[in-house]
Formats: sequence, C-alpha cells, structure tokens
Amino acid sequence: MSLDRRNAVLFLIMTSFLWSFGGLFIKIIPWSPFVIAGIRSWISAIVFFVYMRGKVKRLNKKLIIGALIYTATLVCYVTATKLTTSANAILLQYTAPIWAAVFGYLFFKERITKLDIFSLTFVGIGIILFFMSSIDGGMMIGNVIALLSGVAFAGIPMSLKRMPAGSDLSMVFYGNLLTGFFAVPGLMHTTVTLPSIGGILFLGIFQLGISYILYTKAVKHVSAIDAVLIPIIEPLFNPLWVFMATSERPGILAVYGGVIVLATIVFRSLYLIRQSASKAHRFV
Repeated sequence: MSLDRRNAVLFLIMTSFLWSFGGLFIKIIPWSPFVIAGIRSWISAIVFFVYMRGKVKRLNKKLIIGALIYTATLVCYVTATKLTTSANAILLQYTAPIWAAVFGYLFFKERITKLDIFSLTFVGIGIILFFMSSIDGGMMIGNVIALLSGVAFAGIPMSLKRMPAGSDLSMVFYGNLLTGFFAVPGLMHTTVTLPSIGGILFLGIFQLGISYILYTKAVKHVSAIDAVLIPIIEPLFNPLWVFMATSERPGILAVYGGVIVLATIVFRSLYLIRQSASKAHRFV
C-alpha cells in the first residue's frame, strides 16, 4: 500500500502511542520478565508470520546476528522495567543513538565528531543522574540492565542497514521466535488469569506486533525530522500510564537525567538532519 506523508505520520504516531503502553502492561502482569518477554514475542511472531503470508527469508549469518541483538534488546528492556521505574527503563534505552556512534567508531572505523563527543558527555551526565537516583531506591541492577537494553537497541538499526533487501521483517520474526524460548523455564510456575491473558495479548498483538508493522510502513514515507520527533511520544507517555495505574514515579534526579538524555538525543538528531540537508543543497 502506498502512503502519503500525512497518513505515514499518522501511522508513526499510532506506533509510538502503542509502544508507550509497554511499561504499563509489563508492570501489571504478575509474571516473571522472561515469561512476559517470551510469550509477548511468540504472539508477535504469529502476527508477523500472518502479515508476511509465511514468506520468511531463510536463515543466514546476518539474520542470526540481527535476531540475537533484537532478542537481547527485548529481554533486557522487559527485565529492566520489572526491576526499576518504567521511566528509567525507557529513557535509558533511548541512549541507543549514542552507543550506535560508539559502535560505528569501534567496529566500522566511522569518525567520531565533536558533536558525538558533546552528545556522549551530556548523555553521560544524564546516566550518572539516573544512577545517583537509584542508590536510595534499590534500583541499581534495573538501571544497569536498562542501559544494556540501550546498548543492544543501538545494534538493531545497524543490523537492519546491513541486511539484504526485504529481510527486515524476517529478522524481527526470527528475533521474536528466539525471545519466546526465554519463557519456557518459567511457564510451569506462572499463574494464568483473565487479566494477565488480556494484557499479554495486547502486548504481543498491538504493542509489539502491529506497532512494528506500522513503523516499517511509515518510516519510509516521513521526513527525517518526523522520524526523530514523533517516537519521543513513547518515553513521554510510558511513565505517565504507569503513574496513573500504579502511582509509580521516578526520582527527581532521574527526571533531570531523562530531560538531559532526551534533549541531547533530539538536538543531535536534528543537527545531523540539518547538516545533511545543507550538504545536499550545496551539491544541487
């Protein structure tokens, strides 16, 4: 289906809105993080398989690596959400663009710019504030795992960029299948109720399945600025839904840290977009 920009923006808003409910349902479903991550992903894999009409690419080295990175991201994020505040979990995951710059330098010999150093410095300050806030709250391990989620998340777009054409959905499909196996050891000790079934179905079908399909369709038809700014809906609304349902609130230092991290990521992205547009205009 061909999209115009207006509908693509609408799809992207819907995507971010659906993503933002992740923290809420992960918090209220009384299962272990591995069981939640695994069952959610198996449900999502079914959604992807139906959407792809069973046309999944055959496994290869790049798909396996991408699936492993995707799995690490999901498992770390769900675990972190259980062990720290939802705000900390999602905002620390949003440090991913900074880790992507570091990985680009370490593994692909991409140049580290003054902008990268500036961004790393301020994101580092934000991360320090998160961890200072967690000392009294006993959420240190959760914050560490949330940070690892951001590191893993940085590898997803890097994997997708190096994937053969048409393999992006297959990578996510295999990643969801792999993540599902994390649920197996805890299934025998999981109490199933109607609310938990409803919650996990929402997570698998809408929050992870349909949302990613909408994202892959929309992102090709929106401007670079739209692709940067609209997903910010997720870290803004994610803690809000959790607060409304559970009264959980992040510490004041974590709030300051989150503002610094988000502001730095947005500034860096918009600067790069403007720089790219300027170069393109120069060569016209």
